[in-house]
Amino acid sequence: MGFHFRALGMGGTRGRIYIKHADLFKYAADAQDKHWLAERQHMRATGGKMAYLLIEEDIKELASSDEYKDCPELRLEELKPFAVPPWMLEKMQKAMEAQRSEKDV
Repeated sequence: MGFHFRALGMGGTRGRIYIKHADLFKYAADAQDKHWLAERQHMRATGGKMAYLLIEEDIKELASSDEYKDCPELRLEELKPFAVPPWMLEKMQKAMEAQRSEKDV
């Protein structure tokens, strides 16, 4: 986790991507999700820490945009994509629908 910051050349500025690209979908992992992620070594097993999952294609699209494509710190090899289980995917889809509904209001 956190690889998307480094991939876009934002190594030391966690959170900046969420402010700079507020329309980017991010899924806030709950305790069950974090447990699954930690078991598979996608994140450290630290309690209380916020963990966001982003969609790989969104990061790659950002990386190819005019804003990032010529960035010397761009390191897409830092991305560590993985597939989530169906039960987590369902939660992510619900969160995406809720996020879309908020934008429509």
